[in-house]
Amino acid sequence: MSQVLIVEDETLVALELEMFVSNLGFNIVAICSNANSTLETLKSHKTDIILMDINIKGEINGVNLAQIIKAKYKNIQIIFLSAHIDEENRKLASLSKPLAFLAKPFNQEKLKDTLLLAKDNLAT
Repeated sequence: MSQVLIVEDETLVALELEMFVSNLGFNIVAICSNANSTLETLKSHKTDIILMDINIKGEINGVNLAQIIKAKYKNIQIIFLSAHIDEENRKLASLSKPLAFLAKPFNQEKLKDTLLLAKDNLAT
């Protein structure tokens, strides 16, 4: 079973993601709202996939956090979520080589397809 970490600072969105992803058969490792708690969680919990908001609160945003994670944990699949999809965010996000970039509010079918693609990528 794939291990998913949710990095989202909006509680209602995080809980909605948790319910949806759990119902698809994925295990939720944790929900983190900032970079520090995410990095601490990764030290102690095996994580395969991260659903990450680009605009998390704190000194380190989601894009920078993804770059830190990719440098240390090469096999983690990152799926960005953002309410602000513009060319600048897309370019910044692409630097960390995410699996996907999905708009919020998220489309459940697109998220499901992306999670299943991430799961398939882990198997190869």
